[in-house]
Order: sequence, then C-alpha cells, then structure tokens
Amino acid sequence: MDWDEEEQVNGMNFRQKRLAAAAGAEDLGVSLYEIEPDGSAWPYHYHYGNEEGLYVLDGTITVRTEEGTHEVEAGGYEAFPTGREGAHELTNETDETVRLLLIATMEHPEVEVFPESDTFGVMVGGAPGAEVEFAKYFREDSAFPFWEEQLEPGDE
Repeated sequence: MDWDEEEQVNGMNFRQKRLAAAAGAEDLGVSLYEIEPDGSAWPYHYHYGNEEGLYVLDGTITVRTEEGTHEVEAGGYEAFPTGREGAHELTNETDETVRLLLIATMEHPEVEVFPESDTFGVMVGGAPGAEVEFAKYFREDSAFPFWEEQLEPGDE
C-alpha cells in the first residue's frame, strides 16, 4: 500500500496509511503512522464526534494531554475519549522513527477543536479522513451571533 498522506509543515512530520478504509471499513478507522524525530502527528486537539485510540508498534511516542506529558512505548495503548478530556498531541522526541496505529470511530458530522490556535473544523457527509461533502476550518474569533448577523436576501 502506498502512503495516503505525508505532512512536513508547522512541526508535523508524519506519513499515514489508511488501513481500514483500504480494506472497506466504513465505521472504523485504523491508520498506520510513521512519525519522524522531532515531528508530531497533528497539533494538540480533541474531537466531539470520534473517540480515538493509539497503539505503538515501534519506538516511544510522547503523549501530551491536559494532565501533562508521558511516554508510551512499543506495545503500549492509550485511549482518547471525545470532548476536552480526550485532548492530545503525539510527538516523537526520540532519534528514531516511531510507528503506531491510530484507531478511531468514524462518526459524522464531526467537530475537531484545536484549542491553542482557537481553531475548529467541521466535517459533514463522511467521517474524518474519508471523502466528505463539507470540511472547513474556522477561527473562533470569526464567530458571530446567528440572529444578529443574518443577511436579508440580496444583501451581500
């Protein structure tokens, strides 16, 4: 299988293979990640619609949660529930590539929150990582009171 995604921007340095999707799964997500030294596999975030799990295959990954940071070694598993209590970031602080599986429920619609950048994403019509009808990211400061800001037809 070829790698589906490779990111090397803003501290992210990983490769991903969407294993469950390639096997035809619809309600379960399983991806193989390789995270390079000093790289992360997404900024600190949490999901409102999907629970995630982490299983380390090779190496040691540093997991950051609201309680602080800790290491998970090869053979270790950790779960990230939905909501703020499941917030996490995975960083490779070693000198070797870390290989891990990320497992997720594939519920949608989904809201993903990145609290340190006051950003959130909304996905509709498919689960994260799948083909979706609508996937957009927003800054919290762009929000407005719905009833106060509605345009009249023709006011653009």
